[in-house]
Amino acid sequence: MKYTYVEFADGTLVTFNDIRKDKNGEHIDVYFERPVDTGFDYLQISLPDLDTASFEGYSEAEIEDLKDFAADNAALIWEMAREASYLRTKRELLNSGISILVYEFLASVWCLTGAFFFTPKFSEQFSKKLLKSSQFI
Repeated sequence: MKYTYVEFADGTLVTFNDIRKDKNGEHIDVYFERPVDTGFDYLQISLPDLDTASFEGYSEAEIEDLKDFAADNAALIWEMAREASYLRTKRELLNSGISILVYEFLASVWCLTGAFFFTPKFSEQFSKKLLKSSQFI
């Protein structure tokens, strides 16, 4: 899923996707799309390593500037991606029939036991536990 981060004055839209995991750890793709007469210039950068995955229409200097922007905003992008993951998990669980009070109670209990709330691992574990719990409600 893609999320909007910011739009620059020139119309460039900055978006990011969900956190993805692979053998090298967690990554987020950040996309820059600038409208031009023939369509869009685009650039895809992967966080945290700032690798350029694909691009068209941007100069090397512009790419370096956008990489700097991504690096400067990486912490906030990561936080927003983790929160989006948590909210999506919550929405999925609520749509499965679990009540909001049960969800909030179990989330509070889980947090008090030392789990860090906005990690993808937590979201996965929490979802599994809640789905098992909701079978008895």
